[in-house]
Amino acid sequence: MRYKLETIVFLSGFNVMALELAGSRILAPFLGTSVFVWTSLIGVILGSLSLGYWRGGIAADKDPSYKKLSAILYYAGILIGITALANIFILYIVTASGFGTRIGSVLAAALLFAPAAMFFGMVSPLAAKIKLDNLKDLGKNVGGLYALSTIGSILGTFVSGFYLISYFGSELTLAFISLLTISTAFIANPSLKTILKKSIIPVFVLFSTFLIVRIKADSPTFRDIDTEYKRVWIVDQKDPKTGRPMRYMMDSQNTAQSEMFLDSDNELAAPYSKYYDLYKFFSEKSDYVLMLGGGAFSYPKHFIATNQAGQMDVVEIDPAMTWLAEKYFKLKPDPRMTIINEDARVFLNTSEKKYDAMFVDVFNATVAIPYHVITK
Repeated sequence: MRYKLETIVFLSGFNVMALELAGSRILAPFLGTSVFVWTSLIGVILGSLSLGYWRGGIAADKDPSYKKLSAILYYAGILIGITALANIFILYIVTASGFGTRIGSVLAAALLFAPAAMFFGMVSPLAAKIKLDNLKDLGKNVGGLYALSTIGSILGTFVSGFYLISYFGSELTLAFISLLTISTAFIANPSLKTILKKSIIPVFVLFSTFLIVRIKADSPTFRDIDTEYKRVWIVDQKDPKTGRPMRYMMDSQNTAQSEMFLDSDNELAAPYSKYYDLYKFFSEKSDYVLMLGGGAFSYPKHFIATNQAGQMDVVEIDPAMTWLAEKYFKLKPDPRMTIINEDARVFLNTSEKKYDAMFVDVFNATVAIPYHVITK
């Protein structure tokens, strides 16, 4: 195969960045999306790549062969597949251990992504050594390989960030990366004899198990959904206080973003949302109001149902929230409710509309408003 080595390096770069972006979604429901989580994920992957460069250099001096390169890619692919299958189990253990966000994020990233990232790091030194057919073109050849790897990483960033995760979800994206990496291992070793014998049974068992577990994970009482902006869980269970059937929209393991009583369409279930009704005591006129943050549209539904003359603009950055609210939270289109899919701060900066009252329900944690929305 012509340009075989270049193809291997390019696909390895693609897979590294796709793994890192999918990793952020994997960690989010358990550890959040704060700067601590991103710092941990980036730091662990960079550290693992560095370790891989070092180990790959040693391996390249001993045996710079396609057979070894193929084995490295094969192991990386299998490890990513294991992460796709076992990530929830590992994250439950990490979060239950009480390490906190900082240490927990580092530990989770290390357990789930460091082994595969280390093997990816070994690819470049081996590829460079294989490419060295003469010293005259040393700089051009090595520089070309690193350029291809970086271009692959750029493409992996855009493809996974813009398409794969949004349309297929984080875990299926990991499964795709795993299969692509294993396929790259086959490219590295055209004979396939040794690696094919080793791979048939574990790959079949791994992905059969993954598909079975993934299909069972989405049930009538639990849905795992990736949107363009976040990963959310929709969970049905009884309210611990009243015993009434409830539906929750969650973007982290212990935090409900929105709540709804299944036996009532417009009754407010989340205690904090009931305080929004205090607007009646502070505003003489409340016919035209603004809501920043829609979520499952719990309060917008309540406002429209209880204020017959009222109109509400709802600014929700994620278009998928509207679809989810309509499908799972009984949101119905209403001419008095206008949904605007835009960042709340961008809307405030550009809109010239005047409102009688404004409700703020934009949070990236239980008590934290996104920093760019805050003015002081």
